Amino acid sequence: MRLFRSFYRQWKTAGEQSDGAKRRRGNPGQGHAAKFRSATGAVAAVEFALIAPILLMLYMAGSEVAMAFTLNRKVQHTASTVNDLITQTSETTKAEIGAIFAVSSALVAPYDATKVAIKVTAVKINAEGGASVSWSQARGSTPDASGGSFQLPADLAGLRSQSILVASTTYQYLPFGGYGLTTPFEMGGTYYLRPRVGTDVICTDC
Repeated sequence: MRLFRSFYRQWKTAGEQSDGAKRRRGNPGQGHAAKFRSATGAVAAVEFALIAPILLMLYMAGSEVAMAFTLNRKVQHTASTVNDLITQTSETTKAEIGAIFAVSSALVAPYDATKVAIKVTAVKINAEGGASVSWSQARGSTPDASGGSFQLPADLAGLRSQSILVASTTYQYLPFGGYGLTTPFEMGGTYYLRPRVGTDVICTDC
């Protein structure tokens, strides 16, 4: 009997301790849910993972646009330089024009200068305002036919009995990464100048 009572007391004491521990711990499932709701340690990491691809695309697109604008200015400056150099003489040759093309196209560095198409055309305007090609040279494009008509822009339509030199450049820009710019597009510029020496620039072997 004593042995039975001893076992009973031990069993009852263990049961009371177990009930007390359960009351202190509460519902394990509710505790985990509460901890999950209150956990904020990884919120910043999750937000960054969601926004990082968008930020990267915006950065790449901005860089692409900036490079395109920079290259466009360089290509336009090339046309201006070609025209400025050739109009400083009253007589030139194919070789001299080719050398000017080679030097001027280097202005687009560090971009590929071989992709720059350059054309220079001497235009004669008669007393009636009709414009025709005296001579033309080009690299990377087709020169205008000598003797053919030439279409002047509206702001030069009033010129009479004089000669001008027209230099133009084009560049087919291919975006590097897309990001909204998915197809090649043409950039460049055209510049019109009067001869600096005399009334005409003659190419002796064009």
